[in-house]
Amino acid sequence: MPNDLIKPEEVGDKVLGLALVGVPLHEILKKLVKAGAEEVAVRESYARTLEYFRHVAASDRVVDRGQAAARLNLLFLSAMKVQDYKTALSVQKELNKLSGLYDGAPTQQPAPVAVSSSPVSAEEDLDALASRLLLLE
Repeated sequence: MPNDLIKPEEVGDKVLGLALVGVPLHEILKKLVKAGAEEVAVRESYARTLEYFRHVAASDRVVDRGQAAARLNLLFLSAMKVQDYKTALSVQKELNKLSGLYDGAPTQQPAPVAVSSSPVSAEEDLDALASRLLLLE
């Protein structure tokens, strides 16, 4: 058996590798069937690969949104601490966009961290948020 023939247990890895670099299904089929893989196995592996991509995209989007919100909250607290209201307003607008407050649809995101306008409380809020962010790393 020549070395370039694909083993049945390698089909999933080959499909995943090709799909990761953007090779379309018809090209994956052509390449792997030519290398000895069964078309059904390639199609099943491709379906599992797409399901995996959807799962990763969904979970990463939630994490990315949470990180963005935490960073924006930290920026807001920092701006309030030094009484830079222009920056604080700009950051709050970004938080509102991220939360979907401008599209009229109710959001299902958790409530933002409560922020006090007093410099002492803002510093405590900043310290509390920073410690929470360090726990996430």
